[in-house]
Amino acid sequence: MLETYFTNLMPKKRLYRLTEDELDKLVPMNNKVLVKVHDPVLERKSAGGIILIAPTDTDWNPEVHADRYGVVERLPRGLRGGGMWKTNIELGVGDLVWYDYLMGLNSDSIMVGDVEYKLMDYFYLYVAKRGEQIICLNGYCLFEPKRDELKSNYDLVIIHEGDDIRLAKLIYKGGVNALYENDWVDDDGIQEGDVAVFAIPPVMLEAEYYSLFEGKRKYRISQRRYVFGYIRGNDIFPMKDCLIVLPDAPRVFTDGGIIIPESKRRRPDYGTVYKCGDDSLKSGERVHYHFSQATYITHNGVDYGFIRINNLLHGYE
Repeated sequence: MLETYFTNLMPKKRLYRLTEDELDKLVPMNNKVLVKVHDPVLERKSAGGIILIAPTDTDWNPEVHADRYGVVERLPRGLRGGGMWKTNIELGVGDLVWYDYLMGLNSDSIMVGDVEYKLMDYFYLYVAKRGEQIICLNGYCLFEPKRDELKSNYDLVIIHEGDDIRLAKLIYKGGVNALYENDWVDDDGIQEGDVAVFAIPPVMLEAEYYSLFEGKRKYRISQRRYVFGYIRGNDIFPMKDCLIVLPDAPRVFTDGGIIIPESKRRRPDYGTVYKCGDDSLKSGERVHYHFSQATYITHNGVDYGFIRINNLLHGYE
């Protein structure tokens, strides 16, 4: 009998060898989904045609070459408590599903002959395809990063793979999650086509080398709880647990009157409320926060800061 014990969120990987009859009797438990690996690493080639022969080697960029998708073979009867949030099983047997690459590397594997299966935690599954239907799981959404570089008068732009990953257009969205372990909440106000402003940049759904979801179109994946706000048309909006501030201008002179070089001008820790997601603060009120807790963008020539309300230090008159 197959017994799998997970003592933490990233368990040590184990390998089991079963016959087809033994696999047929397997019933996933503890929120595990049995996934048949769709594109094994051992069969992959690089863009230059080089065969990848070291699937356990962590020195050859596993983020790019790790398995990220497979076919759902077996589902648990239900989801038990103790997960990171409350959600429902939206998968069906036969769905093609994408999952977190680190969990793919560390999940227990089952070999039936030369065919590999993984026992994946449902909470680490991102999105599924059922024919032409796209099903975003666990409150995740698919985003397409902006290619144009945004510039600010006094801040560095974060660039990754040529994309500005502070901003990305929402392409596909899933349902909302409930009952997070902490004070996070999901706001369903953002709609497909809006440009999200992120607290934590979204991660790659899959590597471009092996992209299957929609050809070579690059998507990133994130839950709504990591979105501070969004741009719709010519206006900007905060998520319901966030606010938008007009940050004070950085100091140009020291107390002694010396000009501070532009590259050394730190963002201020104070600003004026522009919009608040839950109406706990009014437009025009002053707030104090740590500049590193905010995401800054320039929209229509104006600098804005997006920050979670719970990260404010205090307000003042």
